[in-house]
Amino acid sequence: MKRISFVVISIMLFTAMSIAEAVSDQEMYGVNDATAVPAKTGDRTLIETGGTPYAESTVPYSAECDVTSNTRIPGIIQTERHGSGTNPDWGTDILVIDDTLATDANLLRASDGTLYVVYKYMGPLISANSAVTICRSTDAGESWSWILDASVDDTTEIYNLDIVFEEESDSTFIFAMCNAQDDDIWLLRYNITAQTTDWVEVTTGYVFDPALDQLELPGSEYMYMTYVVYDSILRFRASSDYGATWTSSYQVHTGGTVHNPDIRMLAADEIWSYIVWDNGPVTYSKANDYVGFGGWEALPLKIHNFRGGSDDVNGQVTGFYDSDTAWVVAEENYNNTGDWNIVWDYTYDGINWRNDTMFPDIDLANDPARDEKYFKLLVSANAANQARVVYNTQTTSADTRVDYQFCQYGSWTATTNLSDHLAKVGTSPSVNYVQAAGGGAIVYCGYNAIWYDNYWNTAVQEIPIENTQIRNLSLSPTISRDIARLSFTIRNAGQVNVSLYDATGRMVDALVDGTLAAGEHSVNIEARNLSAGIYFVRVETPDGVGTETMTIVR
Repeated sequence: MKRISFVVISIMLFTAMSIAEAVSDQEMYGVNDATAVPAKTGDRTLIETGGTPYAESTVPYSAECDVTSNTRIPGIIQTERHGSGTNPDWGTDILVIDDTLATDANLLRASDGTLYVVYKYMGPLISANSAVTICRSTDAGESWSWILDASVDDTTEIYNLDIVFEEESDSTFIFAMCNAQDDDIWLLRYNITAQTTDWVEVTTGYVFDPALDQLELPGSEYMYMTYVVYDSILRFRASSDYGATWTSSYQVHTGGTVHNPDIRMLAADEIWSYIVWDNGPVTYSKANDYVGFGGWEALPLKIHNFRGGSDDVNGQVTGFYDSDTAWVVAEENYNNTGDWNIVWDYTYDGINWRNDTMFPDIDLANDPARDEKYFKLLVSANAANQARVVYNTQTTSADTRVDYQFCQYGSWTATTNLSDHLAKVGTSPSVNYVQAAGGGAIVYCGYNAIWYDNYWNTAVQEIPIENTQIRNLSLSPTISRDIARLSFTIRNAGQVNVSLYDATGRMVDALVDGTLAAGEHSVNIEARNLSAGIYFVRVETPDGVGTETMTIVR
């Protein structure tokens, strides 16, 4: 009960604080038409959204390269198409839709439990009239219905699809960014609540591989993107109106062969922007916390050389919005032997990266007969220190299956050979969390359809470990002026984190962050420099999670 009380109190207080600060975006971020002033609320440095962008004339290739467009068109919305509709459970997998040429399926979850699958529909002629297609389930994935196809025009193929799902108090959106009309970048804006759609042409001319994310703060309409110009320049843009208009571009990196970028915005003690990309066979990243958009190029590079002698490609960056922790995940050609695995680094501060500590790599064994590739990682969807990863495992040239792993407190549980149908090579499955099922859910593209499966059809128990599994957890005294002493016992050696939070849910101090042996342990909490008020001490161990309350009096 203590753990539950802590979570509820923290969320309520943090939400109330956020609502109180939910002024206009211009006030919140210090933006006006002429300049941008970095604004601060407490100790949280907020986003600078103005300044002077890099002049387009610095691009040496062509004056037509990377030109801001901001053109908006309604696009083409189809409301009838053969093959759409609902189908019952097929074995243990449920048919979402029977599109033979479907790729890039993404599984999205709304707070009310509604599920969406967004994917690329190739169209009857493959290159003609391809579309962003959306399907929906209102019964935890048991049945699915097709909603719409959204095309830029009658003849254009879309590719390099990236999806963002956004919920506000009055509206819910699906944003889909892609390449279309030769090499231009377009953004589909689908307002689910209002049932409206439009397309925004963001930029034109030799621009590729767009990646999109949004800043999840109450009332914020900010969106951010990164993309590649030709194959050697990485750039960044921002929007303050849900993608209706975009800034000019800011340079992030140049040199070498740049491809497959990804972007992630995190908002906790600080607001971070992470960009990760491939430079040849090496995964690079930059972390901006926030020096302003014009400062991207000067930021130091992090080279993620997960294990020496191996190529690391197709990197992704992920994290949970209420956490400062970010993960960079990549596919690795183990010692360049042809055995592909999934590896990652994580960081608390964007500077110091830790490899293989919290989440072990997927398949460290040298087994070239099995390649783990084309993955999606979901972190902390329903509880801290949980992660879910889904990926394709190619056992032979004729057999590709979907495998799934669930992690809690550093311990992985694998569900292999999950799919009833062959998974399509070259397109990754997608993973999310379904509250009604109490665990993970996946979608994947087969060769004749998109399929859905969830936790009910696996043997994995994905229930968060309860507080009662930490033995002898006590804090003395619970009311303190100077020093308090926390005592606890763990049965299993492993990673232990002890953190001190104030009443708003903000972490004040990391008291323990390391590996502890099994047995009894104690931690002294220095209270001399703490303000009077209520604090929470959160203990995370291989045995479970516990929370104690401490009151400081002056």
